[in-house]
Amino acid sequence: MLQGEVRMEERNKVVFAQAPVLEWKLEELKRLSGKKTTKDALNEAIDHYLTCPFVGVKKRLETEEPEKPRKDGWWWYPEK
Repeated sequence: MLQGEVRMEERNKVVFAQAPVLEWKLEELKRLSGKKTTKDALNEAIDHYLTCPFVGVKKRLETEEPEKPRKDGWWWYPEK
């Protein structure tokens, strides 16, 4: 097996994770997801995070170099 490859059995292994969460945040997550249990609300939030196309957009925007201001002071770029 090549480095970085994961067998399907290892990929579908269930793990139990614990983390301290503020009660109001958990209640808000359950309300927004429409789920009644913490387990279901957290699973839906994780699934959404892993599939959302907007995850990482902020990080990409932060790493891009900002445009330099024009020397003539104009904010509008007619050539774009």
